[in-house]
Amino acid sequence: MNYDQARQVKDGSWNYSRQNDESIWPIGYCSSSYSDTNKTHKHKSKEEAEQCYKKFIMDTQLVLDAGKFGDGELIKCEIKDCKESTDTYTRIGSFIIRKYCNTHRNIKTVSENYSVSGVSIHS
Repeated sequence: MNYDQARQVKDGSWNYSRQNDESIWPIGYCSSSYSDTNKTHKHKSKEEAEQCYKKFIMDTQLVLDAGKFGDGELIKCEIKDCKESTDTYTRIGSFIIRKYCNTHRNIKTVSENYSVSGVSIHS
């Protein structure tokens, strides 16, 4: 199993990383793969590392107009107190589907309603 979360490293800084068994490595923009210097990011806090990974997800895995619900079905927008409906879904990564109306289907709203805090456990 993979365990993704913000972790404090030996020098006291933070990065967002994945653990599988005994191995831990930085992921997202915290990874050296996304660095101009081939070094991992160092963040001052857990929250800063989480925001860095959230930005990575929004930049690389967000598809605002990912597809239509079947048979022209209309689904209520998931933003509290919004009365609009939509036939289009937004996808984050492979598995997270969100239902936002045309007004709320934008990066700002998705980002405000998406969290990377805590631990993500997946295979």
